[in-house]
Amino acid sequence: MPRLYADVETRYVLPLERIEQDLEMLKHAFFTEPKDQSAWNYHEWLLSLVTPVQVVCLKVANKTIEIGLSHLVKDFRNLNIEVASE
Repeated sequence: MPRLYADVETRYVLPLERIEQDLEMLKHAFFTEPKDQSAWNYHEWLLSLVTPVQVVCLKVANKTIEIGLSHLVKDFRNLNIEVASE
């Protein structure tokens, strides 16, 4: 799917309208074949496209910071990291 929309200017990996259409289509798949795992796997992937990116690991070495993110990010024009203290 991302290859089909590689040239489309969008904030997400896929256009948001396409994600919404596919989520609507999946409702029918869940109703007709609730045990079919392919629909559930596709649903999980679609949701990962619109969920907030989270930092899952951080490595500091030799004045370099490596940040591991929870999923692929298409555009890094702006990267804001909030540090939450508990």
